[in-house]
Parts: sequence; structure tokens; C-alpha cells
Amino acid sequence: MKRLSGPKGRVWAIPEDLDHWLKDAVTRRHWWASLPFLRAASLTAGAVLLVLIGIFVGLLAGEWGKGPPARFVHDFRTLIVTDAQGRELWRKTFPDPLFAADTPERKLATKGAWFGDLDGDGRVELLYIYGPDRAASRGASLYCFSDTGQVKWLFVPGGVVQTRAGTFAPPFIAEAIAVLAAGPDRKRRVVVSSTNATGYPAQVALLSNDGKKLGEYWHSGRLPGLDVADLDGDGVEEILLAGTDTGYLAATLIVLDSRNVSGAAAEAPFPDYQLLGFQQGA
Repeated sequence: MKRLSGPKGRVWAIPEDLDHWLKDAVTRRHWWASLPFLRAASLTAGAVLLVLIGIFVGLLAGEWGKGPPARFVHDFRTLIVTDAQGRELWRKTFPDPLFAADTPERKLATKGAWFGDLDGDGRVELLYIYGPDRAASRGASLYCFSDTGQVKWLFVPGGVVQTRAGTFAPPFIAEAIAVLAAGPDRKRRVVVSSTNATGYPAQVALLSNDGKKLGEYWHSGRLPGLDVADLDGDGVEEILLAGTDTGYLAATLIVLDSRNVSGAAAEAPFPDYQLLGFQQGA
């Protein structure tokens, strides 16, 4: 192709020039558009995609393959919950260190924790008494965690009660929990025994599956032993409590009707230890 002279010179070309230009300038491929490069790029992208899909499926399989909450371990201030195979499900970090002697094995044996379905939805909750190493000044409370580690509710035990000799105020230390059998609605109730930081009195609280207090019994002593059982075969579980009575200076065993948890222990021979403002315990 040639341009004639002048600012607006015409361009003219013979057919052979046009064929040559078309071949070199139009049909010629850049290196990144060449067939070998495109083929190699496609293979590489496909391989990378397969690797990413494999990683994603593996992660999903790992998560979906985990079982419900079944175990826990302590790590200073952190509660770590796992399934039965020890695979971590969730963790909760508390403000204060956990009581060092309160190992997971001891906590389960002394009824300081419980795994089960509280509300009949097929999911496993964890009831856990958080006992910090400074429980004497901070108390110990009962947490209910969902299967994913969300706090469903928190029960802070105790209250202000009096004898003629003195007043007892928080903190109270939750010591043991027991769970009653599910009723027709498939929901369960929780019993928690707690003691004032001074060593007495004790509160036995009956809670609904969502943590609401349904009743309470007060005792002039300490009741760390707790269980439930249907003693008389009537289909209703009783609440069994064992501990000490401060007035009598003796061991004690108390059985409560789980349908009527109320009142306080009778301490007639020892009026200084009688809790005021309560009827005799049911």
C-alpha cells in the first residue's frame, strides 16, 4: 500500500498488497491467543478448580462428619467442647481462670456438667457450672449452651435470706445439677443446688428447660449431693439431696417432691439457724 503526497493524499494498493496486509495484520494471532497457550491455560485452570473443589468438599465433609457435643476440656480460662471423637465443636472463654482442681472428669462425676436434649428438639445442650478460681468472692453460676456454643440462658443462684442471727447475701456457689425426665411435652426441668460463699445456707432451685425459676427450697446447711429418682413408682421423680445441717451439726438426707419445691428446712431446736420468711419445706 502507498499514500500519495500531500496532507490528504489518497491511499492506493494493488490486490497483492491487501492480501499481504490481511495475513500479517489481521489473521496473525498474538502469543496469548495462540492455540497452544489457550490449551495449556485451560488445563491449568481446570486442575486448580479441581483442587479447590476438593479442598472445599473436604472441609464440608469434616464439619458435617462431626458428632454432637459429648466431651469438654479446660484450657486455663477456656472451655473447649468436642464430639465423642475429640473433634472440637466450639469454645467459650470466661473472664476468670477456671478452678484448677475442677477437672472435666471430676466435674462430670460430681454433677457439675450435663450433656443432653433439654427441650426435645433433637439437639444436645450442655449444662455447665462455671466455677472460677475466685468462686468465694465471685460465686459460681449455671450456663446452658446450645450445640453450637451459644449461651441459651444463665442462672445466677442465690438471693438475700435471713436468720435472727444474720443476713446472707450473694455470692452463691452452684455445686451440682440434676435433670428430671421429660414430661409429655418432651421438655425437661433442671435442679441446681447452691451454697452461700460462707458455707451455708443452701438454695435448691427448680428451673424450666429455658432457665426460668419454677420453685426453690432453702436449707440451713450445705447440699452438694444431688440426684433424682422415682422412689415410689408413681411415675414422678423425686429430688434427693445429701449434705450437712449446720444447726444439728449432722449429716442430712432430704427428699423433695419435684412438683412442689418450696419452703425451708425446719430448725426448731436451733432458732438462730432458722431461715425467716419461709413455710416449712415441702
